[in-house]
Amino acid sequence: MGFPSPKWRPVLVFVLGLVSLTANAQGRPAVEEVNDFALRLYDKLSTRDAANNVMFSPLSVAAAFSVVHLGANGTTRKQLEDTFGFGNKDVADELLRGNGSALVLATPDDGIDFLAASDLFLQDGFDVALSFKIRLTKTHSKAPKFVNFTTDPEGSRRIINEFVNASTRGNINELIPKGAVDEVTRMVLANAVFFEAGWSTPFDSNKTFPMQFRAFGVNRKVDMMTQETRLKLVPFVDSRVLELPYGNGAASMVIVLPNTDGKEAFLKLEEDLRGIDLTALLNETRTTKVKVFLPRFQVEGTADLTEVLPKLGVKDLFSQTGADLSELSRGEGLYISSAFHTAKVMVDEKGTTASAATGAAASSKIFVEPEEFKANRPFVYFIIDNASKVILFMGNLRGLPQEIPS
Repeated sequence: MGFPSPKWRPVLVFVLGLVSLTANAQGRPAVEEVNDFALRLYDKLSTRDAANNVMFSPLSVAAAFSVVHLGANGTTRKQLEDTFGFGNKDVADELLRGNGSALVLATPDDGIDFLAASDLFLQDGFDVALSFKIRLTKTHSKAPKFVNFTTDPEGSRRIINEFVNASTRGNINELIPKGAVDEVTRMVLANAVFFEAGWSTPFDSNKTFPMQFRAFGVNRKVDMMTQETRLKLVPFVDSRVLELPYGNGAASMVIVLPNTDGKEAFLKLEEDLRGIDLTALLNETRTTKVKVFLPRFQVEGTADLTEVLPKLGVKDLFSQTGADLSELSRGEGLYISSAFHTAKVMVDEKGTTASAATGAAASSKIFVEPEEFKANRPFVYFIIDNASKVILFMGNLRGLPQEIPS
């Protein structure tokens, strides 16, 4: 009795906030590739007429697909290399090692807590090419785990969810829903990233007050945080760029706010982003006294990568007839039938999620009227590493922000 025609259904699981990392010199090509991919992916995720918010981690998507690249051949491999830059062996290897952490070196920072874990779960007895296992163990630093999707898909799902739960210190209890794996699943790639951090200078919750947020065609009062401090604030075409550091300054949220209200101004900003050079912008060392207005918000972004990545050139991988994963398995015709990316962020007075932080605002002895930065309209944000300027996180707040309970 034969099994049904096998499918490879890797579930790419991302629970994301921010990463605090510092690149080494050898990681520079990978930084450039990740940043380029971030801007191209954002362009496909943010549609002109949609009012939904976008949020994703380009670093984690690239790191996950570097594992797939190990098993790809022919046109499938070439499409992955063209989209992610894996044609440069250094880029692929740096993204493979430690879920992308070889691209950067963690900077000790008491104000930032980062957890990342990735595991490959295979059907017990699945015919994996020896060369794939050797390369995966060598670069990914761990061998794949074996479960039994064929006879116990629900038990296998629980094992994967337990891995994610443990990797995020209990913050994510059930990431893979019932029905996401079945008896024809052969492989699941689970990737979990959790971040918790405080601002270098926390906002005072006593100064948070209601203010109108002007989304596309809809206005609503939101909880607006405010503080007055010295920050980097630089012009960019018809917008301004503000850097809000986390912890001891190892990482920052960078907000790009159009100078004027309205949908057309925001769409013009998105066009301008295609040519943005964050490294050049943020090399500015001078700070300005700024009165910041920033909404408390949480955003969850979900993307079906089987729909988005073909628009960037990765097409054969998701085709039952076109995929070539012969470097992974000689015995079965595999393809990726589903690949999901889910990312969540929460911004409040303390920082991202509920992490406490300490910090004092620098003040001038000479009174200077502060420049206002009022984020009461749609904006784009990046989460970056301050040493390498690699984009770890990117999103926008174009629709009404989801409120955070006080």
